[in-house]
Amino acid sequence: MHHIDSADLAVRALDGDTARLPAWHAEHLRDCPACARELASYRRVVRAGRTAEAADVPTPPPPSVWDAVLAGIEDDAVGPDGTTP
Repeated sequence: MHHIDSADLAVRALDGDTARLPAWHAEHLRDCPACARELASYRRVVRAGRTAEAADVPTPPPPSVWDAVLAGIEDDAVGPDGTTP
């Protein structure tokens, strides 16, 4: 079965029924549970994004978190023999 491209499902989630997509999409969505689930998932994300408020945005972590992340990356970049790739 040929499925609807994820990008087209995202457009439909963002633009609703006003999205100019091929007519076969509507019929396919009625008959394909996988594509219908993917579209429903995208619609939940769109709804969450459109209803988010400033209080919903997490505060950035303190600089020490980023320092630790960078240190970990640098540690991973050093090979077992102490050389960098």
